[in-house]
Amino acid sequence: MFYAMLLVCSLQQGAVPPCLRLEDDRGPYETRELCKARVDEMAGTLPQMFNPPYTVKFKCAEEKITKGVST
Repeated sequence: MFYAMLLVCSLQQGAVPPCLRLEDDRGPYETRELCKARVDEMAGTLPQMFNPPYTVKFKCAEEKITKGVST
């Protein structure tokens, strides 16, 4: 089983917080491909949530990561 997670980091100097971890609240997913599809869906909502510029990294983890923001 795979759990989707995004790490979004602002490139604006002095941004607080500089990075935010977003965790999926729908999974887990049986395959890495399904997890990646969910990551892509989550990433599509970022322009509505964050002001550019920012960077995005993703992970499809095999165990649940806690202490993030559910999306």
